[in-house]
Amino acid sequence: MFLFTLCLNREGIAMSVYLSSLPAGLKATPISAWSPSGHYSHYRLIAMLPVSALVTLLLFYLMHRLVFVEEVVVDEPPTQSIKPFFMEEKVIETHKEKPPERPQENDPPPTIIEPDRIKPPLIDDGSLFTGGPGSVNPEIPTINIGGGSLVRQVGVAPQYPRSMLARGVEGFVDLEFDVTAYGATTNIRILQSQPEGAFDRAAVKAVQRWKYKPRYVEEEAVASYNIRERIRFVIEGS
Repeated sequence: MFLFTLCLNREGIAMSVYLSSLPAGLKATPISAWSPSGHYSHYRLIAMLPVSALVTLLLFYLMHRLVFVEEVVVDEPPTQSIKPFFMEEKVIETHKEKPPERPQENDPPPTIIEPDRIKPPLIDDGSLFTGGPGSVNPEIPTINIGGGSLVRQVGVAPQYPRSMLARGVEGFVDLEFDVTAYGATTNIRILQSQPEGAFDRAAVKAVQRWKYKPRYVEEEAVASYNIRERIRFVIEGS
């Protein structure tokens, strides 16, 4: 930037143009000067004035451009329109369950002969077992043996084998056994059976549980030997 100054010295009045944009510490030098004894014409000084003014204006414009900050236009992102969302109502269908089908009636099971129809096994000594297994013979049979009488106190009826009962098989078993001095049966033997082996096991298991009243000879309990019995297996109504 140029600055016009007027200086008064011994030689007269001088007009100088200084450059104001020089760095600090540098002395400005006059561009032109006029004095009564100077070599430059005042016409030339006047001609320099428009140039100085133009340069000054250009400097002002440059300074303005340096400090001027253009407004930054920020582009806003495009707004997205949100469409409303509607949920569709679902129709829930209800189904009634069908009642379960009735199961087909199967053929009636075959009739089984009830145990009540079984006659208790018969024994040849004249006694008859009544009731089911484990019952006691109400009639107390007496077996005559030389030297005294043998009386049975507990008589358990044999179980009718299921396989023979289902097939409607009847029969008998002849047994021989001994009785101890205390009345228990021992040494049981099968003499014969009909059908063979069909009722042997049931008859032996029943005789093992029989009890006899001890037999006394001369006030002393004695054992009895070779006692024979026949047990019959009969189905009621046959």
